[in-house]
Amino acid sequence: MKAFKRNLRKTTVNNTVFRWIITETSEFFKLRCYNMKSTYVDVYFKWEDYHEVNLNKPSVVEAIIKYAISEGWEYELENKTMVMDVGSQYFIDDL
Repeated sequence: MKAFKRNLRKTTVNNTVFRWIITETSEFFKLRCYNMKSTYVDVYFKWEDYHEVNLNKPSVVEAIIKYAISEGWEYELENKTMVMDVGSQYFIDDL
């Protein structure tokens, strides 16, 4: 499961700077958002969803970060990680 491509970007949510990276593999693509090296959220998408979710738009990534925070991601604490598999069409439509 070797990564094909990675892009590192930054965005601000709740006055906090988050770095985010997209990793593309042959099976899925993953969005990882973090503000500390040990605190991050991983969001996995299927390739079928690739055309419906534009992760190159900061507003989409900001919405995902806000959703993760609302689901209990404690982004201000060290070693707090969360993994989300967002196969739900409802979630994708909201983005």
